[in-house]
This record gives sequence, C-alpha cells and structure tokens, in this order.
Amino acid sequence: MILYDHQLKEAKFNIEEKRVHHKRKDGKKKSDIRRKCYDIFTFDIEVTSGWIKEDGSITGYYPGMPEEYWNGMQPFSLCYLWQFSFNDQVYYGRDLKDFVQVLKDMPEDIQCVIWVFNLSYEFHFLIDVLTLKSVFARSPHHPMKCTFKEFPRIEFRCAYVLENTKLENWGNDLGIKKLVGQLDYEAIRTPLTPLTTEELEYGEHDCLIVYEGIKKELETYKDVYNIPLTSTGKIRKDCKERIYKDGYDRYIKKQVPSLEIYKILQGFVFAGGYTHANRYHANKTITGLIEHYDFTSSYPAVMIAFKYPVGRWTYRTETFIPKDKTFENYAFIFKLHFENVCATTLNTYIQVSRIFNQHNIVNDNGRVVSGSFDIYVTEYDWMIIKDHYQWDRLILLDSWYSKKDYLPKEFIKYILELYVAKTRYKGLSEFEDVYRRSKQFLNSLFGMSVTSIIQADCEFMSGEWFTKNLTAEAVEKRLKDLSNTYRRNDTRYFLSYSWGCWITSIARYTLWKCIDIAGDLSVCYCDTDSIFAVGHHDFTEYNKWITEKLEATCRHYRIDTSMLCPEDKKGVKHPLGVFDKEPDLSEFRTLHSKCYCMREAETGELSITVAGINKGAVAMLNNNIDAFEAGFNFDKDHPSVSKRMHTYISDQPDITFDDGYVSHYRNGINIRRTGYKLGMSDDYERLLEFFADATIDNISEITKDRLRGYFEYG
Repeated sequence: MILYDHQLKEAKFNIEEKRVHHKRKDGKKKSDIRRKCYDIFTFDIEVTSGWIKEDGSITGYYPGMPEEYWNGMQPFSLCYLWQFSFNDQVYYGRDLKDFVQVLKDMPEDIQCVIWVFNLSYEFHFLIDVLTLKSVFARSPHHPMKCTFKEFPRIEFRCAYVLENTKLENWGNDLGIKKLVGQLDYEAIRTPLTPLTTEELEYGEHDCLIVYEGIKKELETYKDVYNIPLTSTGKIRKDCKERIYKDGYDRYIKKQVPSLEIYKILQGFVFAGGYTHANRYHANKTITGLIEHYDFTSSYPAVMIAFKYPVGRWTYRTETFIPKDKTFENYAFIFKLHFENVCATTLNTYIQVSRIFNQHNIVNDNGRVVSGSFDIYVTEYDWMIIKDHYQWDRLILLDSWYSKKDYLPKEFIKYILELYVAKTRYKGLSEFEDVYRRSKQFLNSLFGMSVTSIIQADCEFMSGEWFTKNLTAEAVEKRLKDLSNTYRRNDTRYFLSYSWGCWITSIARYTLWKCIDIAGDLSVCYCDTDSIFAVGHHDFTEYNKWITEKLEATCRHYRIDTSMLCPEDKKGVKHPLGVFDKEPDLSEFRTLHSKCYCMREAETGELSITVAGINKGAVAMLNNNIDAFEAGFNFDKDHPSVSKRMHTYISDQPDITFDDGYVSHYRNGINIRRTGYKLGMSDDYERLLEFFADATIDNISEITKDRLRGYFEYG
C-alpha cells in the first residue's frame, strides 16, 4: 500500500467515450457523450470511536463500566485512515478531507463506479467532505448507491448489498483471508497517530477483497455498469433471461394485482415462516432423546410441488368457505371474523401481528391462544386454523379467488438446475464458483419472489433520513404501468407477487403437517423449515407424499425426475423437499422464538441461537444449559460476545485530541460493545405459570385443556 501523492494524475485509465441516452427532469429525451471508465475502484476507511467526558477530555472504551456510564457521555467518531484502490494498487491517506484530492486527480468528467463494501457506514463520513447530490436507499441509514455534487458522474456503490455476505466470507470464497483481529478498534487514533505495517495491511486487505470480488463478477457481467445493484438483482437478471420468452410478458402482466388486492396481499396476507416455541416446553430443560428434522430446500421444494394463483383475483359473492377439494385448483383470500376463538393445540398458529379489530386476546408470545378478531388468510392458512382452533362464531366477511396452476416450466427447470448444481458441485474445488453461485441463487429465489412491487424510497436531507410516503394514486399508476401489455420491454414485473405470498403460506402448511405427525405435545420448537421434537419420529409418509407431488409436477412438464434427487461428489443422493434428520440432541431449552440452547448427543457440544447474539457467546454458559434462562446476561465485556451498538452522529463538536489533532467533522458513526439479557414478557411469563410443574407423564386432561386455551385469563 502506497501513501497517496497525486499518483492518479499520471495513471492510465481504461476510458471509452460513449453516447448515452437518458431523460431530463422535464421528461424530454436527451443524449450526450460520456467518458466511461471501466477500471475497478474501491474505497474503505478505518475509524476510531470515543466519548467526551463532562470535563471535555476524551476516552476510549474500556471494560468494566455499565451501559449507563457510556450512555451518559457524548459519543464521537473519527476517520484516521482511508484506502483507495485503482485496480489492484491500493493507496492510502490519513485525513479524510485529503481523499477529495484523489477524486480531483482523476480524469475530468470521468464516469466511474467506486465500490465500498459497506456504504451504509462510509456514507456517514463522506458527507462531511463532499456535498450529497443523490442517494438511493430502501431503508434509513442503508444507502445502496450515491453521488456527490462535486463529482456527479462518480457513483459510490455498496458491495455488501451485491454479495449479501460478510467481507470475511467473501474473501474466503475468493481465496483471500481477511486479517481478522489484527486491529484494536477500541484504541483512540487520529490522522497523526503512527501506524504499524500490520495496521496498514489490515485496511489494504479489505480493499483487495472487494477488488478481487468485483473482478470475479466481471467474468459474468463483462463491465462494471452491467453488474446488478443487489444480490437479488443478480438472480433477477439471470432468471429473466431464462423465463422471459414469447408470450410470457402477456401471461405475467395479467397477474399484476389491482390496488385493492395489492394492499391486502402486502399489508395482511403475506407472512414469513413459522417460528415458535411450544409453550408447554418453554422455559424448561428437556433431556433424553430430542430429534431435529429439517426440510431439504423448503422454499424451492414447495415452489415446484404446488400450484399457485395465476389468474386475476375475482371477488366472490358467496358467503361460505369452499370445501378443501376446491383448493386444489383455486387460490383464495378470506377475510374472516372470529368470535371467542380458542386454540385446541399447544402449538399456536395465528399471528397476533396479523389480526385486527381484536378483543380479549391471550397472547402466546406473538401467537393467538384465544380471543375475538378479524384476519385475512389464504386457503392454506385456513386449513391449518380450522384443524387447530375452535370458535363460537365465524363470519366470512369478504373473499376473492384466482385460478391455480404450476409455476412456469422454465422457472421450474431453473430451480431444479440450481439445486442439482448446488448438490453435485459442493466440495469440488474446480467447480467452487458454480457451487457458490448456485447456492446463492437458490437461496435468493424466495426473496426475489416477495420483493414488493412498489417500494418507498428514502431521502437524506439536512443530516436526517426520511421515508417518502407512497400515495394511493402513485401506487395505482405504477400497477397500471406494470400491467400494460403494450409495454413489452418493461420487464420489471416478471414474477407474481401472489406467488411469493403463497410460497410462505404453503411452507407453513407443510411444516404443520409434520407438527401433526410428530404430535402436538412432542414438538418443542419450530423454526421456519425445522422441528425439534421429543422422542423418536417417522416422517416416511410425509416424504413419500411430497416426493409424489414433486414428481407429478415434473411429469406434467416432462422434466426428468432424476433432477429431484441429485448425487453429491460421494455418490450420496439428496432428495429435494424431504424432512431430513439432523444429529440427535440430548438437551434442549427454549425461552421463546429465536432463543434456544441445545446439546448435540454425539459430540456433547452446547450451542445457542439467540437473535442478535453471536454463536460463540455460548462460552458464557460454562457448558450449563440450565443457565440459559430469563435474566441471564451475555456480558458485553466477555471475550465471547461480539454484539455491537451503532450510534449515528450528526452534531459532533470540534474535538482537540491529546496528540494535538483538531477534528472539525460533524458526522459519523460511533461503535461500542453492548450485551444482551435473556428475558420474557410479563404476559408470556404469566401464561407459562399455568403449567410450570407439569410433565408429559403426569399431565391431566384438565391441565391439557388449560394449556390449550380453555381458561379465563386475566
């Protein structure tokens, strides 16, 4: 890495002059000559975080002080090192304001892309030395790309949203190890602080990983301007090329929903995977044989095996719910009113967040035990609810239907080809790129399917983020544009949003079929595509059922059924969609969803899954699963805990450091350690008190009824 000293003035750039056509703000077409640069540029910074005490002195972070201590002081941050790479040559500087000179030294009016691994971080420092011109973001504090007024044709782009993985993992995939742990982030540094060779190499490595990563992308996309903005964009581009053939544009545009249906789908019907703890087992240590089962590629499997809504949504005038057999060929949206509904099983399905007009709700950590409410459901939701709840009164308020069919043949073939490649090439070094791409694309299929048709943009003004409100008129206009069959070149809407809503609904349905097979009392925890259950269980019949459905789809389209069961490098077959057994457990303990601890029977290894806490923090339990309980604190200062808190700063004062450096920067991000205390809500704890002493062996019918919801709760 070389200290920057105007080297770019003498550098040779790969520039081509091209005529570019675009629209002006007034809507008129315009064209001009652009000097487009095809080199790879990257940018990265290293930052110090500290706090200003009441007496004006500054301090870095040190262990032993409570959260309140740090919250009581003013945080600050300071960039003390920046790196900029021109292809594989990395330059560096110390004061961020000097980076502007790099941009000035580049050819005049150059159009180029500068890749920043985590633009959402660097952005909040760059706005101190450059004037923002435009920013594109879907959520506050997370820009995907931006430009600045001083250099309007230089675009800063986020590489993280392109790859959707940690920098360390990206480097490993590329054969470049990130120099983890060689930099003490908590030491106070300024642009005047002497840096060691090792400290400089740390930043250099980060730039080189991004350079090599973008270089690898160019093997597919040829130049930097063709690279999609996001990881989902990569598969969207690839998938469009496969399925957007003759007649497909008319087929898919007819499925653009009306404004009314779109609001219902996005606001009420769509829900994620089923993740929940059985309240009978919550807050208890379960011992003995606990089996763990996991679907093999759950979402891709249901995308192939089931039929989806493919016609326009039509309002029904009937006031009854059709029989289940009707659901084979028609999809439904039901708006239902329940009075005095009550769960008949320990595992509860209905999400509290999806109901409205509710009264007297008994809340099982986000799931309904009992109460009265309105809700929108799909036919698959309805089939689960009617088998696991009872009620005093049910009214069908509104309903809509759409004809069902299998997803398009080319789309089905695309899913299967990705699954085969992922299975066949795993562990084969000569096909590492194919395996990694297939795995990434297969995992992105669902996300691509449920991307909102219309998303509100975010704006950054006067140091604050704002989300622009979408008006009904704007949404309706966009929907009409997307459904216009005369706009054949408009391929933005190429997968039906209804499909995405039904993918998760069907996945929940298949999971609940397996809950019923295992037995309500046996299942202790579910997580989207997996089940933890006490005792031994047999899912042979389920696996036969799902395999037959997958084969039926393949026969319908005359697709080779062997693609449903590819072999890995060792010749082992991996059937798609089956409920596959994971290693047995000897201990399991859960407090609530996304919060559990388990011990593998064979290895004796203890592990945790806690939202927001790294896996390594299990060391704090000292191999004692019973310590995993409400009130346990994953101490921020324990070496195994790596949770960090970000504080966004826009009013930082002038700061004079001990080495004489004076900072006049106003913006930045302060990062410090933070912990996590396990807990449960008061309502949930009260609910669990009803059966705290019950066991599977001694539970009475009366107790079972109370557990399932047949009680007055006050």
